[in-house]
Amino acid sequence: MALKRGIRSDRQSCTVGARRCGALAVGAGAAVGAFFVSGIASSVMAPPAHADFEDVVVQPIIDAIDHAVSLVDPGLLSASVDPSIALDGLTAPALAAASSSASVPDVVYLPLQMDGVTPLMDVSAGGGTTVPAVFDTGSNGLVLPSQDLPWWLVGLSMLNPSDYVIGGFAGTAHSLEYLGVEVPTTVTLGDASTGQLVTGQTEVTAVLSSGYGSQNWWQEALGIYPHPESMQQFFGGEGAGGVLGVGPNASGPQYLWSGSHFPGTLVTAALPGDLKDGEFIMLNRGSDWLPGANSVVGFGPVSALDIGGPASSPAPTTEVLVGINGGTPTQVQAIFDSGAQTGTIPAHLIGNATSVPNGTEISVYNLQDQLLYQYTTGTTNDYANDIFYSPSVGGSEMNTGIAPFEFGGQGDQSDYQGIYISNSPSGGMLQVP
Repeated sequence: MALKRGIRSDRQSCTVGARRCGALAVGAGAAVGAFFVSGIASSVMAPPAHADFEDVVVQPIIDAIDHAVSLVDPGLLSASVDPSIALDGLTAPALAAASSSASVPDVVYLPLQMDGVTPLMDVSAGGGTTVPAVFDTGSNGLVLPSQDLPWWLVGLSMLNPSDYVIGGFAGTAHSLEYLGVEVPTTVTLGDASTGQLVTGQTEVTAVLSSGYGSQNWWQEALGIYPHPESMQQFFGGEGAGGVLGVGPNASGPQYLWSGSHFPGTLVTAALPGDLKDGEFIMLNRGSDWLPGANSVVGFGPVSALDIGGPASSPAPTTEVLVGINGGTPTQVQAIFDSGAQTGTIPAHLIGNATSVPNGTEISVYNLQDQLLYQYTTGTTNDYANDIFYSPSVGGSEMNTGIAPFEFGGQGDQSDYQGIYISNSPSGGMLQVP
């Protein structure tokens, strides 16, 4: 993903589409969330402490969880849980088994909002605040400010030293570094007005303190207090409030240290049924399956999405052949990064020039010489004529930016231009229609 986003939210309302099925969106609901919380509470062990610490800190958290669970109406469960399962014996694993037997659509489409050249999706974790997050194939894991999660969920993880992580996002202008904790919870994708999907139990990185790499940020981090302005500045002030990383083999965010948890969990891989297989991302393209939206993401398997074009693996970081103005293609490593805006290109691919001239044709192939996407650089974004902003020059690896998600799939299926990112096989795969 790219840094320094000058983005302004321009949200669009539309209807969620579910293909080849009657249901439009699936989710766990409040009762399911309460039982996941119950399972989490029993699995977190508080460190040995003086009785006063337990009375003052630990017991109020336990009491809050017990109170939340006691508020669940058992009647809410009857509509979503197999009645043959006894409620008094319902545990998180039993609940997961019950929900897996429910009817799940083959494909669900949700809208994306474009802030300039950055795709955003509304997300919330553990029933917390809904915030727009960068829908980023160039990283993995959901990273949110801690204040956007329920305080007691964050508090439970803060009690366990092995839940802490130190990480950050690198970029061309500066980097964001943060201290956070890994929080086991569920994640809701999408907005209530346009449709939502709810994952099973996964992990979210809750940022406790953050700062730019040029600052002595760890002095603030040691105080363990929210410092949201650094994240807000990093994501463009009033634009995105976090990052939803969906790249199976993406290297970001970078983690300097982590406890027993391995941060970077793909939350989309915790979606129910085949929806967890991968995502088909179409930016600035209308979809027959989601009328009214100009940028969408379809969750589901390639077979249900009718995607069968050229592919490359692993993904999103993969080896490709890049041709400039019809010349002989050169092999280079590239990352298909929906969060990197206009992207970057190594200087040696364009004759060691310091910038990419307007009118340059960039063609990207897989190692089998099959075209993945192609566009012409310019000063405007005119996807109807395959023209897109010029990438910046630098580095040894190509970063595609959002171009392939607009221009991928150069074939007869004009409605299907975009890129599919699969969570399997191991390491991921990308494919065009």
